[in-house]
Formats: sequence, structure tokens, C-alpha cells
Amino acid sequence: MKYSGTAYHSDRSYQNSSHLIQEIIDSQPPGLDPQGSAGLWWKVEGSYKGRLGTYELLISPDKTTIWHYQFERY
Repeated sequence: MKYSGTAYHSDRSYQNSSHLIQEIIDSQPPGLDPQGSAGLWWKVEGSYKGRLGTYELLISPDKTTIWHYQFERY
């Protein structure tokens, strides 16, 4: 998958892991994008650098482009 122009941030090392992206996708069926796009949306619990939080992933309906991807600490 490729990143949209605004989705990739080089300071977020987890964004370089295609394995993590696949784990998020495999964790549950996608939900509706809270912003109303036709994209596929996941919000799942996880950890990053020893901190608990939530991963948010939004990808295009054709599954080729990541529109949004971030980790929010609790």
C-alpha cells in the first residue's frame, strides 16, 4: 500500500511496518469512517514503545492507499 500525501510522517516509525498494518486489518472487520468518507476504518487497541493506546487506520476502498494512520496514547 502507498501513503497519501498527508498520511505519512517519518517520525512515526510504526508506519514503516507493513506487518503491523496487516495485523490491524486482520484484527476485526472495518467500520465506517467517522469523517464520512467511503474509506475502510479501523480503530484498535495496541501498544507502541511500551505505551498502551489506540491505532487508527483509514485506507481507500480499493485497499491501495493509506489515508490516515496514527497511534494515540491513552
